[in-house]
Formats: sequence, structure tokens, C-alpha cells
Amino acid sequence: QGLVGEFPLVQGALRRRRRFASAEAAFVYFSQRSLFRDWPEAALRLYVQHGTRPAADGDGVELAWPPEWEAYYFSTLYTRTWEALPGLRGRLPVLAVRGQTSDTFLVEAAGRFRELLPEAGFVEIAGHGHLFPLTAPGETARTITNWLTALGL
Repeated sequence: QGLVGEFPLVQGALRRRRRFASAEAAFVYFSQRSLFRDWPEAALRLYVQHGTRPAADGDGVELAWPPEWEAYYFSTLYTRTWEALPGLRGRLPVLAVRGQTSDTFLVEAAGRFRELLPEAGFVEIAGHGHLFPLTAPGETARTITNWLTALGL
């Protein structure tokens, strides 16, 4: 609709902090952000280790994936999900997994998903947010494995 540049995720990505004095400074910064608050320390340290690189000028570290790329990614998100979901009925098995405290896949959206695709599997990972595969990898794997097993796959 011509407003992709106004999409909050795009704007947020473009404002993303990209440089830190050190990897430890990046770790402290991320650990204070709400998105990362429920991450185990080891997972966050790996995120910092692999998500930053030495800054080009040799002063500190910078994000390995530039905010402009993240903004581009967000600007290409599929926007017709609600119209497309009913078309999946009877065509393929679907499992939706939501982190219980997600601020992205909201409770209202989960309810709408379940109304539009009532035969789909739906699981909430209790006590975890939007990035539950990183904060609860074992539970996420078990959830998907159990669903696939129930399908006979």
C-alpha cells in the first residue's frame, strides 16, 4: 500500500544501534533490552559472538548484519496472511507455535489464527517470548517433533 517504509519494524531496524566499544559492551546492551531478557546467558553470548564483528575502523565491534538489511527484510514481509490462511484448510498440516509472552504474535492474533484455521495445531511455549526457539530450544524441538509424530511423519 506504499507505506512499507512506515512499518514500525522497518523504522526500528533503521534506528538499531550498530556499534559497541567491545563484545562485552554489546552483551550488556542486549541483556538490558526487553527482546533478550528471557535469553539464557550462554545463548546471548553466542548471539553477540556471532552477530558482531570487529568494526571496520578497528574501534570496537559492529553488527555483522547491517540494520539496512534488517529493514529491507522487514519491508518484504508478506502482508496478506489473514486472507491466505483459510486457503490452507485441508491442503496441508499446519502448526503454529507462539511464545506465551510474545509481543509480536499477540494473543488476539493467535485467536484469529485459530478461528481461521481451526484444524491447525496450536501450541504456546509457556514463559517465553517471540524468540522462543532461542530461549527454549529443547521445548521447541519437542513440540515440533511431537506434532510430526502425531501426523505419522
